[in-house]
Amino acid sequence: MNSNNDEVLHCPYNKYHRIASSKFQRHLVKCEKNFPSDYKVICPYNATHRLSKSEIEEHINTCPMRRIVEGSYIRPPTTHGMIRSEQNDSTSQIDYNSYWGSQEEI
Repeated sequence: MNSNNDEVLHCPYNKYHRIASSKFQRHLVKCEKNFPSDYKVICPYNATHRLSKSEIEEHINTCPMRRIVEGSYIRPPTTHGMIRSEQNDSTSQIDYNSYWGSQEEI
């Protein structure tokens, strides 16, 4: 279709639509307008994954993007937003908000 590196994908709304991956998101937005709003459900991990209501639960559990997305924002509770003070081998933790101020001050 476009360049040699552009993978061809099939539209989840119309199996006869074959779209270059570089234009896939734009196509989905246009094509979904021709269907009822509840025709397909959007995957919470990748907006280009559109599935029927009966398929979405299994897909969410097996979506290849799940590990990537969840890994980008889930952190161990002891280190999230905290920094360990190394003065005098102290193990006290300092909250970043005490340094930078709260959002309310902005």
